[in-house]
Amino acid sequence: MARCAIFAAYRPPYGPGWQLSSFILSDIIISEYGGITVRATREGAKTVVSTLETPALIAGGGPTGLVLVAVLAREGVNCILAERNPSTTRFPKMDITNGASMELLRRLGVDEQLRQVGVAPRHSFDVIFAPGLNGPEISRWRLPSVDEQRSTLRDRRDGTRPGQPWLRLSQALFESVMMQRCQCDPLIDVRQGWRLESCAQVDGAVHAVLVDSDGEELKMPADYLIGCDGASSRVRNQLGIQTAGTPAFTTLGLVHFRSSDLANLHALGRFWHLFCSTGVAVIAQDEIDTWTLHVNLGPDVVEDDPIGDPRDFVNRALGRPVAIEEILACSLWGPNAQLADSYGRGRILLAGDAAHTVIPTGGYGMNTGLGDAFNLGWKLAAVVHGWGGQRLLDSYEAERRPIGERNRDASLENAAVHLQYRFMADADLVATDTPEGAAHRAALAEFLSANDSENTSLRIELDLRYDDSPIVCDPDTSAPHWDRRGFVPTVRAGHRAPNIVVGPDHHAVRRLRARLHVGRRRQSPRCQAIGRRGRRRRHAAAPPGARRHALSHAVPGPAGTGPSRSAHRLERTRCHRCGGHHRARPRRRVKPLKPSTDFHSIPRSIHHD
Repeated sequence: MARCAIFAAYRPPYGPGWQLSSFILSDIIISEYGGITVRATREGAKTVVSTLETPALIAGGGPTGLVLVAVLAREGVNCILAERNPSTTRFPKMDITNGASMELLRRLGVDEQLRQVGVAPRHSFDVIFAPGLNGPEISRWRLPSVDEQRSTLRDRRDGTRPGQPWLRLSQALFESVMMQRCQCDPLIDVRQGWRLESCAQVDGAVHAVLVDSDGEELKMPADYLIGCDGASSRVRNQLGIQTAGTPAFTTLGLVHFRSSDLANLHALGRFWHLFCSTGVAVIAQDEIDTWTLHVNLGPDVVEDDPIGDPRDFVNRALGRPVAIEEILACSLWGPNAQLADSYGRGRILLAGDAAHTVIPTGGYGMNTGLGDAFNLGWKLAAVVHGWGGQRLLDSYEAERRPIGERNRDASLENAAVHLQYRFMADADLVATDTPEGAAHRAALAEFLSANDSENTSLRIELDLRYDDSPIVCDPDTSAPHWDRRGFVPTVRAGHRAPNIVVGPDHHAVRRLRARLHVGRRRQSPRCQAIGRRGRRRRHAAAPPGARRHALSHAVPGPAGTGPSRSAHRLERTRCHRCGGHHRARPRRRVKPLKPSTDFHSIPRSIHHD
């Protein structure tokens, strides 16, 4: 009876079939769900949760936080995701997921699900420059559609391209898909409507306090806390970490709206982005009826509500009346490009916008955050499971902070092109149908054509250089010359391994990873029965059984003792589906390293984060 009462009073969102073990000491109730411990007190007939322990607490449920908990769960780590908002974002924010990020998301099995809700693959990524919807067109950056990119990837076998095409998808849809996935994962406790109030490191652990909208507090001891809580990160502020870079230098008015008036909106043809010489930008979110307008209002905005009536605001900005069916959101925002002085301290780390912010030009923000999530995810899981040490965790900042700095600076370079374009455009001349007007537009087009690297910088997307990482050996070859436009593939230690197509839908790196690093567990009869009944599935796209890294050959123990016990333990870990233990069976045996080998000096020539 006591256990039933406890479970009815508090039931975390772990999915059906999870067993609750609990016992009572006086008026204190201790319950265990997987690797998470709940401490609660009884107040009459009511059970009030006061403490929740977890190996990993992630503060912030944006794209970086959602992907990070998915990576941790994939590695078998129980974790809690705390997001202050009760629902995912309504604002479109990012609208491009690049090929490198799609490679990473493919590992989680969500790439096709995201493509199903994104823009159809036949639509291009064209960017138009014009005075307004009335034209004339000044220039156009022609960027291939997903279908065209797939054709190029199949034909290009020199390792200079990613393994996946881009994806046009708004952040609102991205978060929705990932949140549903996380809520269905039994290793992830999603707590929406809970904000991080405070955090501190005490006696080798993190003590955090969460508060919900009603003011209820929840104490949460955790082994590690990861701040993915955005540009105004409370976690970063609690640590006293400063940021450096370019603060907000202007104010933009945003209107997110729905309109099927394609006759006016497509007056210059279909586009992904339309940049007007007046400081107006329009983004086609779905190629159907959803759009986002950004208007540069300048740095000195004195009005309390400079947008006013959003419909009038849109029509004035575009210079052409557009029928709007629905206003989805309005806001003011300021672009900034900042980098945290440190990516964390001790057991509290930062990722995503909490560590770096970029100007949206180029779409580097979320994509950089996803790289952080994958890089940190497997390393944190290694430490939690006991086969990774502090130097492995230290490599996260050593590897990812230079990438954050590089991408921040690249976004500023892209923004400078737009500011220069607006400065060069003569409002009285740019739209005139005269020889002088045509010459002026030709000069603008020449400038834009020479500075089109915003969406063609493959090196920003693919060239990961982790030369200063403590877990990468000193390579005996020099790195390829840096040029943000072109990616030169290399097998140099600490660099991204080239992606080479070896057959229809087959890539060399993916095949190598499957052969060397991934073992499929034998399923117990109980697990097989669960699979047949269709119960306790982690998510719809999960393959039968569990897939885990078979790394016993790469983790030596102390000198003269052979492989460590923790390495052997990796071969026999808990299955997510039935709770039983299955033995990993690597597809290929690799000769163990000599006991004297230092794990931190192992070359990592294949480094896909």
